[in-house]
Amino acid sequence: MSEKGVAYVEFWRRFLERIHADHPDWTSGKTASSDNWYEMKGPRAGCRYSFGFAWFDRLRHELYIDTGYRAPNTAIYEQLLAQRPTIEAAYGSELSWEELPKKRACRIADYKDVCSVLDRNRHDQYIDWFIDAAVRL
Repeated sequence: MSEKGVAYVEFWRRFLERIHADHPDWTSGKTASSDNWYEMKGPRAGCRYSFGFAWFDRLRHELYIDTGYRAPNTAIYEQLLAQRPTIEAAYGSELSWEELPKKRACRIADYKDVCSVLDRNRHDQYIDWFIDAAVRL
């Protein structure tokens, strides 16, 4: 496994330990993977929460909308987009609203810049950010 793969396994293990301790109803998942993302069930069918290390050294927490079909995904996205001011007020800041027209899915996300899974000294800060973003979203 690559150095990054090992770092992801270490990170997601710590992440899951915190989730199980602080928010045990969020997931029963126990397996830390070498992927750059981790998903949990969302508020409704076809929606899930995703935590990840995105391109350009950013953390991303998102509500990922994918029912399996483009039209229902777009409908859910548009319903949420119509409530954007209320959602962002409750969240406490602006979100990135991404219809992803070249894909089947849509997302609503928040990003944190300048993050690397290889910076193990900051893993707890990243986990804190993910948990805070998840509570608010």
